[in-house]
Amino acid sequence: MLNKWQKDWPYIREVIRVTRYREELNKMKPTQTVHYYVSNRELSARKYAQYIREHWFIENKLNNVKDVAFQ
Repeated sequence: MLNKWQKDWPYIREVIRVTRYREELNKMKPTQTVHYYVSNRELSARKYAQYIREHWFIENKLNNVKDVAFQ
């Protein structure tokens, strides 16, 4: 028997959970965030980590350009 999400989204193969820890210099407590990704492919955890890092590298680079341009 299929789960409800399998009926609604039949192409989802995996759900990936990434927990990020961040320490800011001026803050007393580190922060933790949890992000979820869905994929229609089945890859190793190492490969997903590589793809996610590459995505955020590009995202952060673009935001840095906008921050500098728009102050």
